[in-house]
Amino acid sequence: MKTTIMNWYLVDLMHLKDNSSKRLLRQILWGDVMADETGRFSAGDYVCTNFIDTREGNYFVTRSGSHYKCVGEEQHVEVDILDLDILRKGVSPKQVAIIKLI
Repeated sequence: MKTTIMNWYLVDLMHLKDNSSKRLLRQILWGDVMADETGRFSAGDYVCTNFIDTREGNYFVTRSGSHYKCVGEEQHVEVDILDLDILRKGVSPKQVAIIKLI
C-alpha cells in the first residue's frame, strides 16, 4: 500500500549553521497527497515523511516502512535539520527558504 504525492520535494536535511561542516544528515519527502491507499491521509493534505530508507526512481520507502509514489517533477532543496519541526507542521520547503531570507 502506498501514498501518491505531487508538488513534491526531496528534502536534504543538513547542518547548515556552519558551512565548513555542511553535510547531508538525512532525506525526507514533502508534498501534496493525491491518493492514499493506507487511509492515513486525504487528497489535498500535505505529507512530511519519515527519513527515506530506499529510492527507486520516483518510488520511496521510509525507515518506518511507508511507501510513496511521487508524480511530477522533483524539486530538490536543502533545509537545516533544525527546521524539520517547521516542515512537519505544514510549512513547505519553499516557504522555509523564504522565511530564512527575511
